[in-house]
Amino acid sequence: MWHFLSVHTIHLFKYYFLILQTLILLTLIFFRIITMNTVKKHKGGRKPKKHPSIYRYAFRLNEQENLKFLKMFRASGMNTKARFIVLVLFEKEIKTVKLDWGTMEFHTLLTHLFNQFRSVALNYNQVVKILHQNFTPAKAEFFLKKLEKQTIELKTISENILRLTEELKKHIRK
Repeated sequence: MWHFLSVHTIHLFKYYFLILQTLILLTLIFFRIITMNTVKKHKGGRKPKKHPSIYRYAFRLNEQENLKFLKMFRASGMNTKARFIVLVLFEKEIKTVKLDWGTMEFHTLLTHLFNQFRSVALNYNQVVKILHQNFTPAKAEFFLKKLEKQTIELKTISENILRLTEELKKHIRK
């Protein structure tokens, strides 16, 4: 089949073919070394996690356990149940903040009431000054007695508020 070629030419072809194969092999090895040593470019998307969670566990709860779990989960204020479970399992501190809307409303109303007391005190001083400046001593004394009665009522209301506040403090501490 190769009778028209000389033996010498056939050996040359084999030699060139062997050299070509070696060059291809060296090129592939060199290319792999270069690609292994170079940093791959980030092609976009989400950054990979340093410590990804790859292990998964499943468990079942009965109805009472599930209700208790959901109550604890809601009290924790966390967004994901999986994160909550991990924190509970490894005993990390879970902060629970309970908001008592009744107490918050009481505090708001008490603050408004305190502001009203301050404004009454300012008005009280102004009224007494005006009474002494514009009225005779007898009329001023008459109006001051009326003002004094109103002040005594205000004092009893204020004492009731203080008592209720102390009861609320005791209730909150329980």
